[in-house]
Amino acid sequence: MLSRLALAFVALLVPPARAGLELWDTGSASADPLPVAALEAKAGWTKVSAESGPLKGDAVLSNGKITVVVRKAGSADLYSPAAARARVFLQTADGKTLPKFDKIAVTENSRGAIALEAGGATAAVTLKLKKGDPALEAAPGAGAGRLRVETPSRFAVFPDFFADDIVVDAIRIPAPAIEAPSENFLLNLGGKNDSIVMTVFENRDQDVRLTLSGEGASRAFSGSEIQFGKAGKVWVSLLEGPGLWHTATLDRAQRGRVVPLNWKMPYPAYWRVDFTNSFDLFDSWDMLLQTKDGGEYLRPTWFGEPLQKVRASRQMFDAAIGGMTYPAFADAQGNGFVQGFNEKGRMEITHAGPLLVYPINRLPSTPPDVFTVVDVVRNTMGVGPCEHIFDVEGQKQQLKGRATCSVRDELNGMYQARQQKARASEAEQFLQQGEVFVAHIRSRINGYADYGRQMLALLAAKKKAQPDLAPALAPLEKLLGEIDASIASKRDQIKTPAEHATLFAEFRKSWLGNDSPEALEGCRKWTEALVDVGGTQDELVAHCRWVVKNVRQKAGLLMVQDPKAAPVAAEVRAKAQEVLRAPSVHESARH
Repeated sequence: MLSRLALAFVALLVPPARAGLELWDTGSASADPLPVAALEAKAGWTKVSAESGPLKGDAVLSNGKITVVVRKAGSADLYSPAAARARVFLQTADGKTLPKFDKIAVTENSRGAIALEAGGATAAVTLKLKKGDPALEAAPGAGAGRLRVETPSRFAVFPDFFADDIVVDAIRIPAPAIEAPSENFLLNLGGKNDSIVMTVFENRDQDVRLTLSGEGASRAFSGSEIQFGKAGKVWVSLLEGPGLWHTATLDRAQRGRVVPLNWKMPYPAYWRVDFTNSFDLFDSWDMLLQTKDGGEYLRPTWFGEPLQKVRASRQMFDAAIGGMTYPAFADAQGNGFVQGFNEKGRMEITHAGPLLVYPINRLPSTPPDVFTVVDVVRNTMGVGPCEHIFDVEGQKQQLKGRATCSVRDELNGMYQARQQKARASEAEQFLQQGEVFVAHIRSRINGYADYGRQMLALLAAKKKAQPDLAPALAPLEKLLGEIDASIASKRDQIKTPAEHATLFAEFRKSWLGNDSPEALEGCRKWTEALVDVGGTQDELVAHCRWVVKNVRQKAGLLMVQDPKAAPVAAEVRAKAQEVLRAPSVHESARH
């Protein structure tokens, strides 16, 4: 049975309206991809019914969202209503592209789906298009090894629902091909900012290889090759619409200033903004939505939770960063703006370089006829696998016990009102709740510290076995070392668990139920000491989480940049996801 949170998640993802399915036989095979005009004219085509025999020409599948032309010349070409967007090829287990389809046979032609089996001498694949869904499903047949998806794009994005996206800029990749982290999703941002080709695959064991072409500013990803794996399906989906995604480059001179993006949201949704930061990584932020001119903002949330209200000044507090002005927002008319950080917060974060904007999830006000990234995952993989991939349970934030500031307020108020003797049992409950809270946050800090040490030991062993990896692993080591260094810098303030026990025992001995004239001042001094411990732990656990999120992203980029380091980077990345699960509410799990 789905949890209440999962049910809210499902209810939010209302599928867009469906369109009718059509299957056509072109009558003759085309050596080249068909122009869009030919799809509209359908000259010489025959509509295929469920009882039709073998196809004479190429097969054309359409559902009102996308059109797929399966050509005997060996490709499945995907079209939006406006343009050709991607070409799909079948590859064998040894990486050879099938030169042609000797057979294209209809295996399903129902009101809900159309499926074809296409194959050649060495491999076969079943291609399926469902009613109203903008995705082509590819299921491997005998001999199938990979699916190659060709679509030109400068940016390849691996959305990360645990931390920050991995954004790979083709301009910065000199190699002709790279191995990429297998994260179930890949976005290729293309067209004239009006198209996203999204590839979805069933499990993280399906390797991904990206190929590149062009030089200088024309450098682009030319294709992606996704391994089918054991019975692993691959879906290729088209997200379409004017202004569907946007990119801009923040100059260093623009740091800390409000900068218009010269882009307007085409519809209300959860728009993600990926900033390049001073650590040569990307920060992922939610774009705030203004309710009225000069008014407050609403911040999108996940899984059907109420939208968070943000004051008109956009002033917020983040446990990891500190006080800040929220960096991404849209005005009441939907015009996008950013205000990148300028050496902001405890970590001196700066935003400069390329940024990206795209729709990752829907809101209750999102039109039902448009799709977002999360919609595609839900529609292709189903609710259960979708909930598992997004790790709904693992992303739940936890509050155990009572925060130290709340303990302070309750006890100080009680002693101010001189009720401490009559309410001594209630005061004891506050103390116990405070003990639970302090211990829980410390356990989270210890978990991050253990992760850092284990990964440093892993990298040391890997360098000993492969000394040539040392330069590639150095950035990871530097980040991982920051965990213990930050803990050491706060050691005196956060105290030890034994000192925590002594602190609580001191209150019970000296002030619990004490109604003497000195009790109020004694209570205040004690709660001040408690909040110093608790507040410092809160700051520290948020910083540790921020470091581990960066480690996770850096490891993913290392997998792209250095194939030799990819296996150890993959392990570092996977272990990071484990320790990031079940965050406390004070970790600023999402900015």
